Amino acid sequence: MKKKDLYGYRAPAVTEQPQKGQNYVLCEVIGQGKNAVLAVNVYAENNSPRFTVFCSYAEKRYISWDYKEQKWREAMINNLLWRNWWSPRFRYVDVGDTKAAARYLLVDSTKSTVRAIQDWQQSILDERNLKRHEKRQLSVHEVTDHLPEITAPIRAWVDRWLMIEERYVYYTRDRQHVRGYCTHCRKWHEWTVDKKRPTSVPALDKEGKCQSCGSRITWKSLRRSASFSSDGIFTILTRTPHGLMVSVWHARRHFERENLEKSGVDTIWPTGIQMLDAETLQEIGCYEWETRMAGHKSMADWYAYSDTRRHPMETAFKITQPLYPGTVKRALSGTPYAYVGLELLAKRAERVNVLRYLYHAKKLPLIESAGKVGLARLVCELLDRYNPKGFRDVFINPSNSLSAALGVSRPDLTLLRVIDAGCEELEFLRECRKQGRRCDRHILVDIQRADFTHSWRQKPKAMLAYGHPDTILRYLKKQTPKNRKLRDVYGDWMDYIGECKKLKWDIKDRSVLFPQDLWRSHEQTSMLVSYEENKSLDAKIRKRLAGIGETYTYETTEYIARPAISAWELATEGKELHHCVGGYAQRMADGECIIILIRRKSAPDTPLTTAEMRGERCVQIRALRNADPLPSVENFWSEYMRVIKKRLQTEKQRSAG
Repeated sequence: MKKKDLYGYRAPAVTEQPQKGQNYVLCEVIGQGKNAVLAVNVYAENNSPRFTVFCSYAEKRYISWDYKEQKWREAMINNLLWRNWWSPRFRYVDVGDTKAAARYLLVDSTKSTVRAIQDWQQSILDERNLKRHEKRQLSVHEVTDHLPEITAPIRAWVDRWLMIEERYVYYTRDRQHVRGYCTHCRKWHEWTVDKKRPTSVPALDKEGKCQSCGSRITWKSLRRSASFSSDGIFTILTRTPHGLMVSVWHARRHFERENLEKSGVDTIWPTGIQMLDAETLQEIGCYEWETRMAGHKSMADWYAYSDTRRHPMETAFKITQPLYPGTVKRALSGTPYAYVGLELLAKRAERVNVLRYLYHAKKLPLIESAGKVGLARLVCELLDRYNPKGFRDVFINPSNSLSAALGVSRPDLTLLRVIDAGCEELEFLRECRKQGRRCDRHILVDIQRADFTHSWRQKPKAMLAYGHPDTILRYLKKQTPKNRKLRDVYGDWMDYIGECKKLKWDIKDRSVLFPQDLWRSHEQTSMLVSYEENKSLDAKIRKRLAGIGETYTYETTEYIARPAISAWELATEGKELHHCVGGYAQRMADGECIIILIRRKSAPDTPLTTAEMRGERCVQIRALRNADPLPSVENFWSEYMRVIKKRLQTEKQRSAG
């Protein structure tokens, strides 16, 4: 099908009477055999030809002639007709040989010509997109074809390291006898409950121990526990002809209580790849398994995210996951990073960023030394900080001695290694030694268990300014309820101390420093500080209310309504009614609104309902927890609004007169 052979074609005339909102489509086949071409003529409302779409089934090609613009176009028929095609005002009616398109394209004869042409053109586009996708993916598959196989040792490591918390015993209990299935050793066991040892009694979601394999398990009831899945992500480092490959893998373990013997098997599949140059650690490329659209079809495949070399500090993938140690030695053999201790770190650390560790261990041997002596957690947290200041905070001097670089003695270095300390424990120990305070192993363990690393409010070493850490930790444990974490209570305590300083209270007094009820004391100091800080707002509110006078005040035999007089009163109102009026003090001081407090006349100090007024218009009225007011309050408010509008109109007339 060539354009020069189609120039002489003219669309045949349509004899049907044109109707409003109706266009005609006429098809005819030009030529014979393999050279036959289908001409689809689309007419306007006055029966003048708009387009002629030429389709070659043998060549899988189409082209259109635009009579108005007098040029060739390669758009699909639905794009040529665009608004007319999608608008319900226009219909395209087949005339002449209505089955010509169906016979030529070998499609369903019940379809209209326009729909048949559109489907045929879309199938051609999908085929082109698929070929383009396969051609583009050739270079990607050259890399992804070198993914490592999931062997038995890898599965054993996943079970022993990644899924160590996902071990359960599904049990049934009949009086003093318990029968359960262990998902780790995959055996049924029977227990006899000892009344003198309550810990031996199975309880839902409680930890226990399997009597056969000895592993720590969690009890799950066969009658109450539903089927569920557990997920984990890990990385594997391998050597390929293209460089070092850091592959990311997803592991899932599914349990079904109806079929325990066959469930609980790990399903492992790859999700991402990062390619590194084995000599320079420059990133060669990143790939991710995902689903993308190729035309109108979704294609699940590997896709490249980076085709250019980049500096390792600006990598596209920031992969910090557990690293399988079994392939590390072979992958780094023969490279400048063969002896940086990555394999040893992978065996001890919970999470490892391969790229950052290799990059920094080569430049800063102290990181390698810290990992080799057993400070795996310290190294991983240091790499997570990922900036020069974080390194200077940990390695305070460039000494060749690790203990000197960390600023601790050799016994302290041994203590840090035994508890696998992180950055927070190291800083806390150094501060204790600096102040001459005793810091035993159990104190560091308590700080480690409290997980102060994720405390964004205060550093643990800040507590040393207020007493011995042992005393403070014992106090914080007493103040920590079951539904809260120790680090959160510590943050509240530090906030409480800061508020005491603002109020100029004597924090050397133990009754002030360690209140009996920390939560209530913290709430009290917060209110007092708010009162002190809102004095300027209160002055503006009082000045504004003085200009208003008694305009917005009204009372009946049952209810009274008046404006709020201070930020403290607004804060109390919001706290008692559990809504957001406490944050409206600034708006009221700026003159944007007036907050009206509605109370019972018998209890004028007890919050009941709150309303926001702007001039003579009520913006909102809310009761407890933003609920609608009581019917009696609504009736009172309707009467209040009538009275206020009259007052405001009277004031306008006076000011105008």
